[in-house]
Amino acid sequence: MYAPDKIIKMNMDKATKGVVESLILAMDGLEDARSQAPMVAWTDNDPPADNIIEARLRGKFYGARNVTYRHFLRAVLEAPEGTNLPLQILEYAKRCVQAMKHSCKSFSACTQPGERLIVTNCWGTAHA
Repeated sequence: MYAPDKIIKMNMDKATKGVVESLILAMDGLEDARSQAPMVAWTDNDPPADNIIEARLRGKFYGARNVTYRHFLRAVLEAPEGTNLPLQILEYAKRCVQAMKHSCKSFSACTQPGERLIVTNCWGTAHA
């Protein structure tokens, strides 16, 4: 998984392809789970939660999405210039970047004026 050249080829050996497929299936399961509990269901287009528990849930969700898709982002960033990457890899890399963005702003609505600011670990998110 940590070899970008294997991901770029997408003609992976069975073991590597199985790992990638398992990761994507796990992430699809998480995507489905977040819409199952009506009290905490949300979409990527919803504003950040103003409840600390919901904000933490979203932060953890986006952290998991970041870790799942970061291998594809690395493959894009390390691809030689002029490489035609499969659209699937570009889509997964995009999901990683979006997850980092959502993770960093998941707590932004929990603070009221005059209260202590809640800041996520942006450095850790970017380097996870």
